[in-house]
Amino acid sequence: MKSLHLSGKGTDEVIEVLRETLRSLRFGSIEIVVHDGRVVQIDRKEKLRFQSASEAEAPSTPGCQVK
Repeated sequence: MKSLHLSGKGTDEVIEVLRETLRSLRFGSIEIVVHDGRVVQIDRKEKLRFQSASEAEAPSTPGCQVK
């Protein structure tokens, strides 16, 4: 996990960090923590899910069959 000291950053720098975080995130969420009207922390959660080859071929919706 990368540590950033955002409380001393200007608005433009914080926005750029958020943009880069969003660009690099495929699936997940970003939480922005604010104290006294200033961004002090950005938490990034990303999930990585793996499937076996047989699961990848199975329909994603239960009860749904593809022919």
